[in-house]
Amino acid sequence: VAYDLGGHGEAEEESSGRRSLMPDEEASAETKDGWSSTAALGFSLNQGNSDRIGYHMDWSSAYRSPEHEFFFDLGYHYSEDNGATSTDRLTSRLQYNRRFDSPCYVGGLIGFLRDEPAAIEYRVVPGLLAGYSLIDTGDTSLALEIGPSYTFEKLGGVAADFASMVASERFSHAFNERFELKQAVVFTAELADFGNSSVSLSAALDTRMTQRLIWR
Repeated sequence: VAYDLGGHGEAEEESSGRRSLMPDEEASAETKDGWSSTAALGFSLNQGNSDRIGYHMDWSSAYRSPEHEFFFDLGYHYSEDNGATSTDRLTSRLQYNRRFDSPCYVGGLIGFLRDEPAAIEYRVVPGLLAGYSLIDTGDTSLALEIGPSYTFEKLGGVAADFASMVASERFSHAFNERFELKQAVVFTAELADFGNSSVSLSAALDTRMTQRLIWR
């Protein structure tokens, strides 16, 4: 379940009074330009031949204007299988894009990963990127990004750093005012050894139940 915190649109010259973090319910909770934020909390419980319990928490913030984009994502996922930890992962992404009067844009990003079952104590990946928007309409967006990066990590108790690259594909589509699909694939690899690589896939289907409440 997710909750849309709304956001602030671009300031209007003739507006008066201070902005509210919680606009009126009659106003749209979705902001095309300006800030928007969403918080999500999930819980799962399966019992049978094996017992599994899990939960996740996610926070997403975005700022959009014709020339600038800013994204911040933070997520924590935890699960147990028959009492043993199977997932204990913390991820975050901070990205800035500078857009031009064309489908092309440039930007910078930094990603973080901690995954205890995978023995990743930390992985920090700052990088630069060049992007191209294949589709950019009001309801649908599809973008490809690629650029150089540098990886700092501690894996299995051994610290290392190396030059790397990051490539990603990001897609979103709003079927109507209630249903929206978001999907992303991120590939990161060491430049000197492409065998040392990782692929992250994510997808979410949001169903807006009320102005603020979302079933994800």
